[in-house]
Amino acid sequence: MKKFFLFSIILAFIFYFSGIGFDLPFLKVVSDEDSYVGRIFDMAEKGIWNPKWFYYPPLYYYFVAITAIIAKLIASIFIYFFGIKDVINGIISNYPNIVLYAFWGRFISASFGFLSCLLIFKIIKEEFKDVLLSNLALLLMAVSPPLILHSHSAKPDTMQVFLTLVAFYFSLKIYKEGWAFNSILAGIFTSSSFMTKYSGVVVGGTVGFAIFLRFFEKKDPFKIFLRNSILSFLSFLIFIPIFSPFTILDFPTFKRDFILQAKSYQIDPLILSENAWFKQILNIKNLLGILPTIFFIYGLIICFKRSFKKDFSYLILLSFPILFYIQLGITNQWVERHFLPALPFLIFISCIGFSSLLSFFKSGKIPIIMGALIFIFTIQSFIGSLNYLTLFHQKDPRHLNREWVEKNIPPGIFFAFEERTGLSPTRFGRLFYSFGESNFENFLDFPFELLFVSEGIRSQYIEGKRKEKFPLHLKAYRWIEENSYLIKVIGKRGYDEKPKIFLYKLKGGIEREGSPLEMEIEGENKSGNTFFVMVSKRVLAKIEPNSKIHSQKKFNFKDGNIPIFIFTPVDKEGKGKDGSGFSYKIKIIENGKLISTFMGESFPNQPSIYLSKK
Repeated sequence: MKKFFLFSIILAFIFYFSGIGFDLPFLKVVSDEDSYVGRIFDMAEKGIWNPKWFYYPPLYYYFVAITAIIAKLIASIFIYFFGIKDVINGIISNYPNIVLYAFWGRFISASFGFLSCLLIFKIIKEEFKDVLLSNLALLLMAVSPPLILHSHSAKPDTMQVFLTLVAFYFSLKIYKEGWAFNSILAGIFTSSSFMTKYSGVVVGGTVGFAIFLRFFEKKDPFKIFLRNSILSFLSFLIFIPIFSPFTILDFPTFKRDFILQAKSYQIDPLILSENAWFKQILNIKNLLGILPTIFFIYGLIICFKRSFKKDFSYLILLSFPILFYIQLGITNQWVERHFLPALPFLIFISCIGFSSLLSFFKSGKIPIIMGALIFIFTIQSFIGSLNYLTLFHQKDPRHLNREWVEKNIPPGIFFAFEERTGLSPTRFGRLFYSFGESNFENFLDFPFELLFVSEGIRSQYIEGKRKEKFPLHLKAYRWIEENSYLIKVIGKRGYDEKPKIFLYKLKGGIEREGSPLEMEIEGENKSGNTFFVMVSKRVLAKIEPNSKIHSQKKFNFKDGNIPIFIFTPVDKEGKGKDGSGFSYKIKIIENGKLISTFMGESFPNQPSIYLSKK
């Protein structure tokens, strides 16, 4: 079993820590990561310790900021004694400070994910006295795709997982050993889980249940039961302001944001979201995989069976995922990652069911069959984690999108985009995210030339269930398809399940009054594609497949800059009829005077974009 343990630990280390710097210095791939890192940066660099925003509790901010300060201090001492200051400065000078904090935040997340693997092994081996079961749970945790995914972002998810497991560990200690100190520690770690993410308070129910079961079994008199209950609850309350002093110092803000967060999911699931009671059951399969889910169901039966035999450790094990499921249902939190704190418990229960099968082969006479069964049991999770590992070592489509925009779209050409495309409104364009009831026909009158649309958002309203619930959004996306050319598709695989980014070129509109201009177009199209030359939203030339063009087109334009686009429409995969391009030379003439000349070649999925300056 030592080799099995070592193998699992090596796997966990590779999967949890490899690639944690993916897509840095870009911070718009993981949703909300830039918001977390921004607050961490303010605390560590600017000394702004009041987050002034408690929609999410701030313990993760504090932990990352404080450990970053300590790490910088230790690094400074090390650098001083070894005299490598210039070397280190040369390395980190390429990255803004905020990116270094993002990397540190990811390192902390990966560390908590990795430690959770070790902790589940320790809990099972010590408290349930089952070496095989502890190794199985360790292996499945080591290759768990959801845990690995969330270990690669500067967010509090894996920290909450770890702290919840620690609180559960002391719940078992309370049940088996009693002791006031265990009750205090259970309360402290419940408080820390709560101040990492508010849903962490649910593990307090498991702590209280463990205290009650010990009293129920008459291991403790009522006096001890009352003492442990009070100590646990008081330690929970006392450590809330210790973990986050501004919950008291800025209580009005804390109260406002806490209530806002509590109410944010209290919505009609039939109108604005999925039904959490049903969706979270389906999410178990997504979190565990198909075969582990089957053994999870069997493991539930075994846990209840052992509980009836008065081994209430299994009842305590079941209590957290059951209570957590109830909480998710009541608050209507239906997204898969909301169930993440319960995942180690689901893995534990699944391994209980699976280990009962392996018990037939414990004699060691047929280890090959036993190993083959373990391989089959974990293969889906392993492949899923391997997929993430490859993604973490390549650029996400949103990163590619931003790089393409910076390289190919000159300043002065305006575009609109959805938030999930990875762009930001600080350079050009205007942000649009969820269409609401906007009048999109107005796009024809705006100076926007291009629209960047994320596949994930688009598919919700075009292909998914939301097209029936959000007819205005559906109408908006249909409007884009009818009033635009799809000219580029960016990315195929990424952090999200649907990472593609579609670039649309707006068409139509009214010709602007301004100076009379001429465009002289000369070129040859050797492909089977049809190419367009557009000034703003107006088509000036259409070049048919396998043809040449040499003509002059008149147009008016009043702005100082003239946006010119040469492209062929593509399909949803970014392909034209073939891969050949259109070679061109274009001249812009005003009052007989040549004011701009450019030439090049445009290919399918690689539009040429110019800004001709008068």
